[in-house]
Amino acid sequence: MKTIRTYNSVIEAHTVRALLEGNGINAFVADENTVHLNSLFTNAIGGVRLQVAESDFTEAQEILGLKNEKGILQCPECFSDKVYLIPLSTITGIFLFVLGLLVPLKSRKATCMNCKSTFNLKEPTSSDTE
Repeated sequence: MKTIRTYNSVIEAHTVRALLEGNGINAFVADENTVHLNSLFTNAIGGVRLQVAESDFTEAQEILGLKNEKGILQCPECFSDKVYLIPLSTITGIFLFVLGLLVPLKSRKATCMNCKSTFNLKEPTSSDTE
């Protein structure tokens, strides 16, 4: 089983599971009992995971429209939207301050809070904006 999305709500996860099963893809909601036991554990365990078989993963992505989402930062490993940008290093900040440069720099790396992977952000191409 491969995690296709994570949710904060068990109800939301089951709604999407029903959508997938209505399209012929067997799906499983993982960690729902833990969240039912104590809802404060939701963030600690990374949310309620919606999982599908690896053979159905690509088809499930297409049904959910995950490949066509634009403007949402997603992890390339687990497709979670719980991703944060890694800030620029302190040395870079001091260097720019000493030089007096007011150049808008942005981070080029991000980390997924779900699977803990770190990845580089790609620059948008003209085909991504169409």
